[in-house]
Amino acid sequence: MLLHQFTYISAPHIWNGDELGMWGADDPDCRKPVIWGDISHRPQVFMPDSKRAEPIAVKSNSELLNYYKTLIALRKQRRELVGGELKFMLANDNDMTLAYRRKLEGRETIIAFNLSGQVKEVRLSAESRLKTKVLVESSPGSVIGFEQNGRKIQFKLNPYSGVVLGNE
Repeated sequence: MLLHQFTYISAPHIWNGDELGMWGADDPDCRKPVIWGDISHRPQVFMPDSKRAEPIAVKSNSELLNYYKTLIALRKQRRELVGGELKFMLANDNDMTLAYRRKLEGRETIIAFNLSGQVKEVRLSAESRLKTKVLVESSPGSVIGFEQNGRKIQFKLNPYSGVVLGNE
């Protein structure tokens, strides 16, 4: 979802603490203070459904935070993600695959998703003949066998994953 949010039209919406992997429960746990690295927090003893649980350490998720930073940097580097034209390239309900292009001033970024539970082959056509490469994956190893022949792009996408493709 984050990959889509940072590559689709409009500004990404981040609630305070999302980038740290914070979660809450019903009131009053929906208004917890932000997890700061220099503060020691008591363990979480309630799950989001308000049921009591074994204590869970309260700490920021550095992997998630780094992913947010990667997506923010991508958005800053690729102006087409901020104000570029949007064009859908693929929307297959049966395969649960989706791809769209963001384009601005001759520069394009392609975003593709596999929302199914199986590996899916994705075939797309870039508008540019420039060499396209994988810029960001939703998780490491999401893309399998990336190939480009002229404007034709082909790869496999792991289940529940996405990828951002682009050229320099």
